[in-house]
Amino acid sequence: MTTFLKDAVRFFGLSGWRSHRILLQEVRQFDPEATLSRNVFKFCDLVVDVSRFPWMVDVLAPYAKSYQKGGLAGRFEADRLVVKYESLEFSVKSGMELAIVGEIFSEGIYRVVLDQKPVIVDIGANIGIAATYFASQLGLRVYAYELVPEVAQRAQEHVERNDLTALVTVHPAGLAAKAAEIDVVFDSNITGATSMYLNTGASEKQTTVRCALRSVVEEFESVFAAHADVPVIVKMDCEGAEYELLEQMERSGLLGRVTGFLMEYHNVSGLKNVSYLEALLTRNGYVVHARVVRGKEYEMIYAFRLA
Repeated sequence: MTTFLKDAVRFFGLSGWRSHRILLQEVRQFDPEATLSRNVFKFCDLVVDVSRFPWMVDVLAPYAKSYQKGGLAGRFEADRLVVKYESLEFSVKSGMELAIVGEIFSEGIYRVVLDQKPVIVDIGANIGIAATYFASQLGLRVYAYELVPEVAQRAQEHVERNDLTALVTVHPAGLAAKAAEIDVVFDSNITGATSMYLNTGASEKQTTVRCALRSVVEEFESVFAAHADVPVIVKMDCEGAEYELLEQMERSGLLGRVTGFLMEYHNVSGLKNVSYLEALLTRNGYVVHARVVRGKEYEMIYAFRLA
């Protein structure tokens, strides 16, 4: 997930410097009838006690904005907010997770139109929102890989909740040059930021978890074998692991067999940055478009082979 969103979650959701009155003013831009009594906000279709659900502080205004646009409704289940987008439901428990729903469904950062239906390999599936999008909106077969077992389980729950098990397979593992088991730092406040390579900062919910890695070559060979003559498109948002994966895919010849990439990139160092990724993909026959969407800070690469 983007640096902008991670910073916003920490700054707004955890620091809590904004007063509830200021927050109420923000919400009223989208719902003029919103009210605040002590710590309880009433707005749109929700009643939220932010002393009980402090993570909702950074969700109220984005939720109200999305609600106003139409297509979004919500309710609470235990400690999570269940949002409904059209016929789909997602159980979110942070501002980052709600933002991901908006990025993918409202803003279309992974929208792709081809004359032949591709297979999607989703590397960095998080809680399965992108996988659900590809399967439900585009009818595509998806192989989703999520490094953290707890997060992969939530992705599976979303697949099942939305009746997409026939199209989406969730693997509770990350991809790497070689299969292994590793310990990674995991923060439940920012599930979309777990990384083997980047410092995502610390919070009171930070823990260390044991995670499995699978060989990127072996997993792609399996996909190619199951879907001969079908284009394969890779959605990649893996918090800095893109360099290791693309390098290994280049060495093994896999890049010559992948039709395209929809990738959120991360500038890891002066050498590992967007220019490095553009050069690697270009020399392997891809036409590359890299962009930052102003005001959103999506750092995206869209790369496709023309032949």
